[in-house]
Amino acid sequence: MNPVPSFPEDWQALVLCPNREMAAELLGLLTRCAPRLRTAEWDAYPGPEELVRLLRTLPLDLCFLDVETDTARALELLQQSPSITSRVPVITLLGRNDPNLILRTVRLGAAGFLLRPFTTDQLEPAFERARQFLAARQPPAERLGRVWCVLPAKGASGATTVTINLAWQAGRLGSGKVLLADLDPLTSPVSFLLKIKSPYSFVDALTNVTHLDDDLWKALVVHFQGFDVLLGPENPADTTTESHGPAEMLEHARARYELVLVDVGAPFTKWSLDLVQRSDELLLVTSGEPAALYGARRVVAYLQRAGIAAAQVRLVLNRQRRGVGLDPEGAAKAVGLPVFHVIPEDAAALTKAQMNGRPAPADSAIGRSLAELASRLLGQSAPAAPKASLLRSWFGRLAGGG
Repeated sequence: MNPVPSFPEDWQALVLCPNREMAAELLGLLTRCAPRLRTAEWDAYPGPEELVRLLRTLPLDLCFLDVETDTARALELLQQSPSITSRVPVITLLGRNDPNLILRTVRLGAAGFLLRPFTTDQLEPAFERARQFLAARQPPAERLGRVWCVLPAKGASGATTVTINLAWQAGRLGSGKVLLADLDPLTSPVSFLLKIKSPYSFVDALTNVTHLDDDLWKALVVHFQGFDVLLGPENPADTTTESHGPAEMLEHARARYELVLVDVGAPFTKWSLDLVQRSDELLLVTSGEPAALYGARRVVAYLQRAGIAAAQVRLVLNRQRRGVGLDPEGAAKAVGLPVFHVIPEDAAALTKAQMNGRPAPADSAIGRSLAELASRLLGQSAPAAPKASLLRSWFGRLAGGG
C-alpha cells in the first residue's frame, strides 16, 4: 500500500481514543499509509486543562478524537477547548455515519472526520482538510501574541500595580500592541487605579466570544497611555456561570496584540487556573513579609498539584525595603523558588502616580525597576536609566548643597 502523498512527513499527531479496538485500527492504518507520522496515544478523555498541558508539551500538528465511545464527553471537550481547535486540526473518529453528530462536531471546530472501518480513501482527504484548516485558521506563529499572567501571593501584594506598570513599560520598550486585561471577576481594581470607566467589561467579551470581530472588540476596550485596557465588571461576576471559559477570549487577544498582560486576582479558583495554564509567563508577586511569603508558598504548591512546575513561576519580590521583612535570599528559601526580580519600596512616587491615575514615573526608583523587569521578560538588554529633568536636577543640587 502506497503512503498518502499529501501527508507532511514531519507532522506529529495526538490520538485521543479510549476505545482500544478503534485506536488499534487507526494506528495500524497510519503505520501503513503514513509511516513517518509520529503519534502520541491517550486512552482516556482528558479534561480541558490536561489537554492544554498536553498541547503545550507536545509540538502537535493534528489531533484524532474518538467521539463514539463517550459522545457527551468528546463534545464537551470540543466545546470547552475552542483555543485548541483554532490551532490544531481535529479529526473526529466515528463508528457510524451519523450526519447530525458530524455536523455538531464541525460546528464545534472539527476539521474533518473518519468513519469505521477506516480506509486509505478516507485518510487522504482528511489530511488534506487538515492542511486547508491550518492554512485558513491558524495565524502565523509570529503573529500570535504572548500572555503574561500576574498572580498575587495574597491580598494587597501589589500584583495589579505591577501588571499596570508592566503594560506601560512594555509599550515604551517597543513590544508592539499591548493589552492590559483585568480578569479579576470580584474586585476588578484596574478601573479604580487608572480612573477609567467603560460600560463594557470582559464579561461582555465572554458573552459575545463567538462573534468577537474588530468593531466589537474596539468597543469593549479602552485606550490608555499607549495600550488598550479590557476592564473587569463594575459589580462582582460569577465566572462559573459563563458558558465559555477564558480560553477563546485569550485567543482573540493573542491574535490582536503582541503582548497581553492579565491581572488575575485570587489564585485559588478554576478561573485563575485556566488563565495560568494558558499563559506564556507566570509572575507571582509577593512582599517580604512572612505572611505574604507563606501565601506564595501555598500558591506554588497549589499550582504544582495542578501540573504547573515550580520552574515555570517567576517570583517577584515587591515593595522591598531594607530591614523590613526577609531579604531576597530569605524569601527564596521561604517560598522554595529563586527570586526573579526585586522591586524596591517607592511609596512617594507610587502614591502620587495612583492619585493621578497614572503609571509610576519612568525616572523613579520603582519605574526603573519595572522597566528592567519588563525588558528581562521581553528578552531585551536592560534599558538606559531615564535622564532627570533639568528642573529636578537643579532642585537636587540645591538640596545637596552643590
